Amino acid sequence: VKLTFDGLLLLMGNKVSEVKPEDKVINKVSATFIKDSFDEHAKSMLNDMNFLKNLKRFAEHSRDSINDETCELIEPYIRFDADPVKSWGPWKHAVLDQSMAKKANAAAEGLCKFVGAMVMYHEASKIVKPKMDYLKVQEAKLDKARAELAEAEAELHKVQSEVAELDR
Repeated sequence: VKLTFDGLLLLMGNKVSEVKPEDKVINKVSATFIKDSFDEHAKSMLNDMNFLKNLKRFAEHSRDSINDETCELIEPYIRFDADPVKSWGPWKHAVLDQSMAKKANAAAEGLCKFVGAMVMYHEASKIVKPKMDYLKVQEAKLDKARAELAEAEAELHKVQSEVAELDR
């Protein structure tokens, strides 16, 4: 659970402890991993009465501030490969594994999901955002073309009215 808050601290751009090795036990398996920042930095975040409001605000308004560097810092917590050669973590699951967090409590599971979802959002936004920007440019061009078409149709209608008047 404490490592989940490291993911949140990193995600939100908050201060974390200096990186040092420390023995951790997850699912009754002891291994050396990164020292958590819970006692030094995350407790105050958790004790804040607006903790959930702040998370929601971050998800709604600040999620686009997540960058590649942030995701790279979170990667040791969420990356896992069944092949031990490719896996970064010392356990047989990701450090921020939702099913492991659920064993502790449902809130920890939710926070694990939140961290993972924000990282996935960033990765997806790198693909979608340029397309959305391109769409805005094309929509502006379309609006301009429609305005020009409306002017041309108005001019055409005016000329047709004049021709009809001359034909009478």
